[in-house]
Amino acid sequence: MKKRLLLIGSVQEDLIKVAGLIEKEPLQPVGNAILYQQETIMVPSAYLRSPWMTKHIISTQQNAYALLMLASTTYPLKVYSPNFAKVFRIPSMGLVLFQEKDSLVRRNACLADLSATKPDFLYELNSLSQETVKRFIDKLRVMKKEDK
Repeated sequence: MKKRLLLIGSVQEDLIKVAGLIEKEPLQPVGNAILYQQETIMVPSAYLRSPWMTKHIISTQQNAYALLMLASTTYPLKVYSPNFAKVFRIPSMGLVLFQEKDSLVRRNACLADLSATKPDFLYELNSLSQETVKRFIDKLRVMKKEDK
């Protein structure tokens, strides 16, 4: 089976936006089911909020080459449990998706939330800057090639 990037996050719109950038095509929102695309596996945000559904996220790692955990500046609550990334045997990345208008306090809160999960890599990405988005997507492609 083809390995894909496992995407999880608290805001469904941000998941769709990031998956669309990776897939190189706009994606439509879907229901509350794990969605396999060509390059990504999207886990609905509802799975993170339910203790009974986290086991499904963890078991999905067998089909993934890496984990990308999103934290959104628009979602005010903590989403991830401490050391959550350490549950996975695949490389894990934390990504704070922000826009220039977002406050530095919210960005730092998202970074702190992701740092507590102990990911292998931590990134901040201005979703409106095409250059930073392209560099990040290139890093993901390199990571995928290294996995093969």
